[in-house]
Amino acid sequence: MKIDNSRIEEIAVDTVNAYISERTRRVSGKLEKADTGISVDGEIIFYLEAERKISTFGGTIPVQVKGKRVDSISEITSVFRKFDIETYRNFLKLDGVLVFLVEEMFDKGLIFEKQIFFKYLDVIELVEIINELSQSGNTYKSLIFNRLDTEIDFDQVVDEIHVTRRSMSASLAVYKA
Repeated sequence: MKIDNSRIEEIAVDTVNAYISERTRRVSGKLEKADTGISVDGEIIFYLEAERKISTFGGTIPVQVKGKRVDSISEITSVFRKFDIETYRNFLKLDGVLVFLVEEMFDKGLIFEKQIFFKYLDVIELVEIINELSQSGNTYKSLIFNRLDTEIDFDQVVDEIHVTRRSMSASLAVYKA
């Protein structure tokens, strides 16, 4: 049965929003369905403490969410290959992007099973991807995403991304110069 791409994307965004609401203590999602923004679907807001208030605000991280219809859910990693060089350039302008990939299995047109995978694209990796695509003439670059299981402390993942983003600012300034 044919499943519309917009429905696949909506399910993906709903899945990520639900995960953030249910499985984090210090992260809040602002992700939109049917988003028409440039290269991202929104952002996550993270706090330094579980009490989410102005004085504990830690920052934001741009987020892109993609859905992928599959026949079976991947065990450990998933591959996605549909970002072009302009999308990577936009991710670089944002100082990196957290990308969620949601694998979705359907049965008779209804969602049967789904699994979230994630990857943070930092400045250095984005520069490498852009250079590789520019030199090779290829249109797309495959990315490998890690499975987001319930055992993973996603608050800790966000903390690590925050540290990486802070340390990459100098690298970005050098690249743009």
